[in-house]
Amino acid sequence: MNLQENIHRIKEVMGIIEEQKIQLPITITGTYIANNCDELHAFQSTSGKVIGNMNVIVGKKLEEIYNSGINPKPIEVIVKVNNMTVSWSVTIDKSNDGKAWVGFTSRGAGCNNDVINRANSEIAGNDIETLKAKILNTYGENNIDVEEVNDFIYQNQNNGFRQIFYRYTKPKSFPSLESGKKEISINESSNKGVIDLINEKGLITAVKFLGGYDELINLLGDYKLPKEVYIKAIEEFMNIVGEGLAFSQLNKNPIPFKETSDEYHELGYIGPSGVTIDVFLPNESDPDSGRYGIYKEDYHLPFEKLSYKTIKDIFEMIVKMDPTQWH
Repeated sequence: MNLQENIHRIKEVMGIIEEQKIQLPITITGTYIANNCDELHAFQSTSGKVIGNMNVIVGKKLEEIYNSGINPKPIEVIVKVNNMTVSWSVTIDKSNDGKAWVGFTSRGAGCNNDVINRANSEIAGNDIETLKAKILNTYGENNIDVEEVNDFIYQNQNNGFRQIFYRYTKPKSFPSLESGKKEISINESSNKGVIDLINEKGLITAVKFLGGYDELINLLGDYKLPKEVYIKAIEEFMNIVGEGLAFSQLNKNPIPFKETSDEYHELGYIGPSGVTIDVFLPNESDPDSGRYGIYKEDYHLPFEKLSYKTIKDIFEMIVKMDPTQWH
């Protein structure tokens, strides 16, 4: 991976750390062409064949919004049918009930075959309780909420259909983000809410969730984050990046590590599990060259061997970078 590819990858990772700027409401759209009356209302699939892929497309956007720190909620579905072409749009907004509506699906009936009754028929397995049971089993959830978003009826002599669109929660996999915010708000005079958030979600997610590292530190007050928390966050960051980072790539000076009468050690490279320390000898022909003397060797140190201050400095360097200044 060359320098520019590495920097591009880091920018992607920093998108996890920085507060996302998703503007809501947002509308997702799609179009598909059907070959028969059954496919005409196959907004996701039919008989094992993907047609509209609507559930997947909307679901990915819902998870993206959730991962940016916002509880999403599909609030409207619009469908237009032109002969055998179906166009749809789903509008997503910030949840107004404190729940994270990260799931989206639909049930229906087509081919102008008693579509009004069959679309939500218990006998046909299209009722909301059957749907809820299937979602619970598919995702291993213990309890979920399912709500209707829109009920669409297409009247046509041969190809008429009715499709009911639903949103649902997955609290085990995607717990409401509002619960963490409320806990922190309740504990304004203490740091318990912030500490619980870090322990549950990790330091990187907590930084994003609270709007930045400085805000997190302010909320922590006098509490000192354990060294292990910083190490875990650095390892998480480095594992996503995929390989090591040299300070020179990030326009940062190496961190002084140790100096003796005849050697200078500096930390100039961060790897997935530790750092590389470069060792320099004095340049006798140019005594003023200081630490940039003659390179001697380097050695690896795991993160656990570094001081608390050094680990904290590394994390703060990572989390406070401005990717827009990288070239």
